[in-house]
Amino acid sequence: MDYMQLLVGLLAILLASILLLRSSGKRLSPRFRVPLLGDTIKMAKRPAEFLFSRFKEFGPVFTLDLMGSTYWVVADMDAQRRFLYRTEGASAEIPIKSFKMLTELPSPNSDRVNHATWRKATMAAVGPHALHTLFPPVLEVIRAHADRWTQQAQQQQGGGGGGGGGGQLQIYRACRKLGLDLSVDVVAGVDLPQSVDRGEFKKQVEVWLDGLFVLPLALPGTKLARAMAAKKWLLATLMPALSDVHGRFSKQWSQVGGDMAAMSELLIQQLDQQEGDDMGASSSSGGGGGGGGGGGPEAAAPAPQGQQQSLFRLPQAVMLGFFGLKATGLRESAIAVLQAVAAAADTTRVTLFTVLALVAMSPRVQEEIFAEQQKVIAEYGSELSYKVVSDMPYLEAVVKEAMRLLPPAAGGMRVLSEPLTVGDVTLPTGALLLSYSFLMHCIDPALWDGDTSVDVPAHMDWRNNFEGAFRPERWLSEETKPKYYYTFGVGKHMCAGIHLVYMEVKTMVALLVRKHRLKLQTPDMFERATWLPFTTPAPGTDTVLFEPR
Repeated sequence: MDYMQLLVGLLAILLASILLLRSSGKRLSPRFRVPLLGDTIKMAKRPAEFLFSRFKEFGPVFTLDLMGSTYWVVADMDAQRRFLYRTEGASAEIPIKSFKMLTELPSPNSDRVNHATWRKATMAAVGPHALHTLFPPVLEVIRAHADRWTQQAQQQQGGGGGGGGGGQLQIYRACRKLGLDLSVDVVAGVDLPQSVDRGEFKKQVEVWLDGLFVLPLALPGTKLARAMAAKKWLLATLMPALSDVHGRFSKQWSQVGGDMAAMSELLIQQLDQQEGDDMGASSSSGGGGGGGGGGGPEAAAPAPQGQQQSLFRLPQAVMLGFFGLKATGLRESAIAVLQAVAAAADTTRVTLFTVLALVAMSPRVQEEIFAEQQKVIAEYGSELSYKVVSDMPYLEAVVKEAMRLLPPAAGGMRVLSEPLTVGDVTLPTGALLLSYSFLMHCIDPALWDGDTSVDVPAHMDWRNNFEGAFRPERWLSEETKPKYYYTFGVGKHMCAGIHLVYMEVKTMVALLVRKHRLKLQTPDMFERATWLPFTTPAPGTDTVLFEPR
């Protein structure tokens, strides 16, 4: 039955694509592509080159067939200002079937009626104003992981393993574990009964995350089937644990008469109160650093001391959005926790992994980071705080440049609620739109000279022009600063946690570079990586050597 449904679905996609292309009067893609796979393999191997070649052949509007769905790529700025920046005639949602199966409910980000009210509460939970509160528990988790990484390096240097006299670490897995700990323990602030093994909970979360962006086939043994089973386990674990929190939230919702704006203001007041409580708790506990006792790199990190005060910051905002959509049950509150975890875990993982790998590939950039850290230490001392991490302009430029050069996400998905005309092409209602970060960064008018004779513009050609392409300095001057930056979305739907991710990544990189020189053991790791749905290194190629300074 599953195979018959798949066949019918493929035929429907093929027929719809043919009708759409004929109706537009203009060919927007090659005449033949492999059914189901379509453009997936080419996109997974060389996304920047592939998208730039399509742009050169078909112009600013063309189609892609990815994992069984047809997407319209629109690189026209006038059209983007309408559907992407202002979300007019479109909804901001992720139309991927496996994602919908595992998250069940649309993100409040797609609620056009209540979006502004919901986003205000979300920014209060994880936006710039909240970072003072979030930094102590974030530092505690990151320092624990950094200590483990360093400990492993020292053990290998002292007697075990090669690496030219220094330790080594496979950073892809290490970054994944860090992302899980930060998302579950801090950003989502998941509070579980003592009877629940926190390590097992995170393992189930990881299985669930691995199924979000796959082919929508839940056949036995597939990632989606395993993820569906993990979701069932997670919901069964979360629902009893959230009963009291959900009950209090529901009571407050009733007290404000189901008014979204009033509930948002109440939530923001509670978050502000948490900030005051957290600052007091942080002071009395000595700032929340350290941790990281034994257990090795695979040991589950304990919940940070600030977890109780930071409990449920982002999930409360997601719950608010769900209540606005009349999804008010206990199951929906458990789904809110999972959506909050998903929003934080892989964002941190792919950003930190990409930044660390690029830094490990560039001794020049690495020494610039170290020089800045020496200045920071001279001015503030060796202890890190939110103020200190906020005063690292070069390191922040490194993070932005890494995300510009190798963006891990598409950068903006929309579903049209009405036709959209771009030049001589009319996109129909229901069309799935992408504004791919890789392509938009290629054609950035501040960096691209308009040359279409090359396979990829020089500022994106890290394979043949690494030092010229990876130049964080470009972000430090208004004259050289990129104009396009789509990695975390744009407009009113930009990722609310972008500054939180910057803070997390800068904290870890600062701790590592102060003590070590980093070197990628497999220099062509990115050449051998795949890029869908996220940057994924080939097995065994992500080892970074840690050389003591």
